[in-house]
Amino acid sequence: MSVMKVLSITAAMALAAAAYAQPANDACAAAIAVSAGSTTPFTNVAATTDGGAMCGLGGNDVWYTFTAAGAGTLRVSCCDATYDSVLAIVDGGCGGAQLSCNDDFCGNGLQSTTQSAVAFGQTVMIRVAGFNGQQGSGNLFVEFLPQVNDDCAGAIAVGDGSNTAFDTRGTTTDGVTECGFGTANDLWYTYTAPSAGTLTATTCGSSFDTVVSLYADSCGGALIACNDDACNLQSTVSGPIASGQTVVIRLAGYNGQSGTGSLGVSFLASGAPDNDNCAQAIAVSNGTPVAFNTINATTDGGTNCGFQNGKDIWYSYTACGAGTITAATCGSSFDTVVTIYDGCGGAVLACNDDACGDTGLQSSTSAAIAAGQTVIIQVSGFLGDSGVGTFSVTQSGNDACANAVAVTSGSNTAFDNTCASMDGGSNCGFQNGKDIWYSFSSASAGTLSVSTCGSGFDTVLTAYADACGGAVLACNDDSCGLQSNISAPVAGGQTILIQLAGYFGSSGSGNLAVNFVPSCTADFNNDTVVDFFDYLDFVDAFSANDPSADFNHDDVIDFFDYLDFVDAFSLGC
Repeated sequence: MSVMKVLSITAAMALAAAAYAQPANDACAAAIAVSAGSTTPFTNVAATTDGGAMCGLGGNDVWYTFTAAGAGTLRVSCCDATYDSVLAIVDGGCGGAQLSCNDDFCGNGLQSTTQSAVAFGQTVMIRVAGFNGQQGSGNLFVEFLPQVNDDCAGAIAVGDGSNTAFDTRGTTTDGVTECGFGTANDLWYTYTAPSAGTLTATTCGSSFDTVVSLYADSCGGALIACNDDACNLQSTVSGPIASGQTVVIRLAGYNGQSGTGSLGVSFLASGAPDNDNCAQAIAVSNGTPVAFNTINATTDGGTNCGFQNGKDIWYSYTACGAGTITAATCGSSFDTVVTIYDGCGGAVLACNDDACGDTGLQSSTSAAIAAGQTVIIQVSGFLGDSGVGTFSVTQSGNDACANAVAVTSGSNTAFDNTCASMDGGSNCGFQNGKDIWYSFSSASAGTLSVSTCGSGFDTVLTAYADACGGAVLACNDDSCGLQSNISAPVAGGQTILIQLAGYFGSSGSGNLAVNFVPSCTADFNNDTVVDFFDYLDFVDAFSANDPSADFNHDDVIDFFDYLDFVDAFSLGC
């Protein structure tokens, strides 16, 4: 055989081998990056199967990767493929969750197109496979569709009270700068008024410097109002709106900035708000924020702090249990003043002008409140200022383990768990609930005893070591009737957490009695040292007939207590 012939055969074999070599992106780890608008030739001939189950029994796959430059929709297709294809989009890296998959869609019905929503900066994997292992070639078309409201023509409708998450990263600029500087990267929304009134849009709390504008009727309509900075670098804008009118809202970034946040929209019908007068105060509950708007409010109350307060609205709060309430407007869009009264026209319990917020012009004030007490709260504007915001009342107490109230030996603490929630577990009893918390700290080792005997409902007591969530030292359901009594060892310097709960969620009032007996009983003053000061302190207590002088705990203070103490003192413990 001639050398030339051998070379020809070798070359043909090499070409054949090359023709059936595995594609470079046969493995997901070797995925090829593609971009929006790209057309990429591919083949899955000789490819192995690197991915899991997908629609259409896909196998013999090749892989691509795409990173989104903005939020929107990724659409991929291979409609010109020469075989029955299967396409899938997978979240994140190899092995991620499948976001979308398609077997038959286009062409002769055997080729594929699939799409999925993607976030700014999100990387997805694109898997191109063959139905039941079929192989062939084609082109992968990649299309990215930006958020529909990236242009004013695609503005999204929002309603009163809505709070819409947004991401302007990667968006284009469709509007002009009305206020601020160099506004860009905008998104668009519309609002239609049910009646004449005032529309307010806010981005307070968002991640970047925003600018918000309101336009009349349509894209390109007259500017109603524009705001750059209202709550630090974020924006709140308000403007009049007629009944049935549609207002266009533009949300943009100052000087080309972009980021994420939430667009809040509220509408106030013409005329004063429902709680414009103290007599119309709206009841609020503990920890529930309430959106408000004082733009159309009148002035019903006086000036208690701040200066010439005006445009006030009113709320009422009734305490379920005793504690301290805090009324606040932190994060609101204007300079507020908050006052707590013991009733309409009653005494001022607390008042604050400037306490919180990015500008320090919002308000937070606190007052003690008794169980069942109703207070009236006035939210007004400094020097007649007005705007929108969020008002809340929070009541603190020992409902949570983290807020446990410290108790001492000999204390007898009145309690009421009617308003309590459930912060701990059930260690004895059955489905304990409505728990409140106490803590006890000791300088010396000894035994801690805690009792709810005589209280008005079925209690459960539990002692925990060292911290919330610590080991259970003792637990009791029924010890004195349906009430509870526990004892637990305490080390010197240790803090014990005490959970007082209701059996099966029962509630009521009672007294928590606490008693601590040191291991070294002669350490009468609990300073961890037995010395002459303990002797003097005992003699003083004995002379005064103080209950602590009942050294032998027989409920009688007599000479036997004195003799027992002298014996313990002589032994040094």
